[in-house]
Amino acid sequence: MVREAARTAMRAVRPKVPPFPAWKALLQQSLRKSAQFSDDEAAMLTLHEPGWCEQCGKRLPDLRHWRRIFCDRKCLNDYFNGLTAKARAEERARLKCVVCGEPITGAKRSHQKYCSERCRQKRRRTCT
Repeated sequence: MVREAARTAMRAVRPKVPPFPAWKALLQQSLRKSAQFSDDEAAMLTLHEPGWCEQCGKRLPDLRHWRRIFCDRKCLNDYFNGLTAKARAEERARLKCVVCGEPITGAKRSHQKYCSERCRQKRRRTCT
């Protein structure tokens, strides 16, 4: 009950945000004034087709964020985690064995030094 009263009081004090069409009209008007665009050119600049999500391929909602390339935070995280995983895989692919110089296949860690248990033991026995 108290929370509901606080919410309604905050809504009354909160500044009113103009609806999206009014915002679009203001943008068109400022474009016309500042850069001397015609009515059609200003309308073309403010009406953009929503794109597609880079990760999942869903259609993006037509929001004020015209540079948006992901539909939600999950897709954004999945995309950048995939880039990180790809970079790590490339780093692991370049690993070479310290003992014999052969490329390390199936490396699970980027700091792996030996291609096999045999090379690891060989290095251990020669170093000490």
